[in-house]
Amino acid sequence: MDVKVYSMRIFLENHWDCSTIHRQNFSQVGVFLFFRPSKLSFVSGFTENPADHYYRVYYLAVYEKWKYEACRDGEQLQNEFINIWRRFAHRYRDICHFGFTFVTTLTHEAGLVIEILDEKLAASLSQMHLDGDLNNTFSIIMGDHGNRIGAVQRRYHGRIEERMPLMAVRFPNGFSEKYPEEYKNFLENKYKLTRFFHSFLLFSILVSFSNFDVHKTLHDIVHMRFGENKGKADEGRGISLFDFIPNTRMCPDVTVAENFCMCMIDVSNVTTPLPRITKKKTADQKKDQFDTLKTWLKTEKLDDCIDVNSLETKSDFKEMAINPYSRFGLRTKKNSTAIEMMKERHKKDAELNYLNFEFTVIGSYKSSDPLSMLVRTELFVEKNTSQLIFEPMIQEMPASCRFVSIFDVCQCLRLRLSS
Repeated sequence: MDVKVYSMRIFLENHWDCSTIHRQNFSQVGVFLFFRPSKLSFVSGFTENPADHYYRVYYLAVYEKWKYEACRDGEQLQNEFINIWRRFAHRYRDICHFGFTFVTTLTHEAGLVIEILDEKLAASLSQMHLDGDLNNTFSIIMGDHGNRIGAVQRRYHGRIEERMPLMAVRFPNGFSEKYPEEYKNFLENKYKLTRFFHSFLLFSILVSFSNFDVHKTLHDIVHMRFGENKGKADEGRGISLFDFIPNTRMCPDVTVAENFCMCMIDVSNVTTPLPRITKKKTADQKKDQFDTLKTWLKTEKLDDCIDVNSLETKSDFKEMAINPYSRFGLRTKKNSTAIEMMKERHKKDAELNYLNFEFTVIGSYKSSDPLSMLVRTELFVEKNTSQLIFEPMIQEMPASCRFVSIFDVCQCLRLRLSS
């Protein structure tokens, strides 16, 4: 790969003269970013150093010298990986810099092992916060995909987890006050489809996003296209997470293949989601899910803000689940035989371990302001237990408390009433 196509390096070094670091602790030939044969990917590996600090030689030496790759000198090798990242962030905290670090060795063959990094990572982030290393920096932690190691990937939730990796972002101090419009768009976009396909970031959690969207977002950061400097977006696919993204965005709009799409489909015609388990009548199911919402509001202590007795459901009530292409883990739609086998399997046993319900609830706040919210609940079919999987999306809120999050709206109302 010509390093010139590694866009962050060319932009940062030529535009702002920034310092850069590129690290991946899986340095064997033929793996990922260092050298991937063209027949397996779009391009081969880097032909020259892509950054000022490039650690391939370091990790090649480490793995050649230490037979047990997980440890060095009695400590987890991953601790040193985090230490290098922390030192780089501290050294350049007041200087323009860009770092890309990719943890692979620890989790590539055993996803749950990542927990051994929890304490070290948490301690490092806390120290960086205290030292001010994050004050002027966009800090991102994300995964290239969710856990797909072992039997979990064949479970219903495993199919979803694999296709929806974490992305968390910490903003520089004061960003929300200086650029309120961009910050507002970013928070609202976490409720929308913002596709992300293959990418590891304290911080504001995004639900579903795109590699193209992330690319556009990074371009905005690099060029400081915020506030008065907001210019025309780059051409091509994707929408910056700082821009408005339509509520109606669907997988085809962002070129997500059906077998990777996590948009729910209507399953009201599926009467038997699991063998020997028949769905309840719609009216009974709707009542159960409405009760789930009211219980959640009381548990979250939001009943001091929302008049629970005033709530009622509207006529809309959707029964949804992931599509069969994703449910049965198709990697490609090119194999017509596999597709036909999947369709026949779906007819015999849909294997819908979970059902999702979406409905609109109207009523009022304790302040007498009208309330409307979109609610999504989830039913664990086997146990017949329901829960809210995400806070309701506020559709109508008081004029003086215009937030999408129900927690933000209620906090605003409490402050208004106490003043």
